[in-house]
Amino acid sequence: MSHRTMFAIVCNVIHLQLAPLLFARVAGEYLDGDPTRMALVERLTQADTFVHQMGLAFLSEIESGGLAGRLFVESLSYTLVIHLI
Repeated sequence: MSHRTMFAIVCNVIHLQLAPLLFARVAGEYLDGDPTRMALVERLTQADTFVHQMGLAFLSEIESGGLAGRLFVESLSYTLVIHLI
């Protein structure tokens, strides 16, 4: 059995994937090294404009060819992880 779904709208998606090691590093630096104090809260039903803006910042950095550099991307990553926990 096959299914076909068609949508009449265009959907732009930014997929962000953060390494678990980054979460562990943040726990070590900001949560006294105790990753059990860290919890991600699932909020799929709510739009998060901060995460959206961070995604756009990552996308802009990719599209610019990395003009701002590695430190900028690492700063964005840390900021996003801190926001998520």
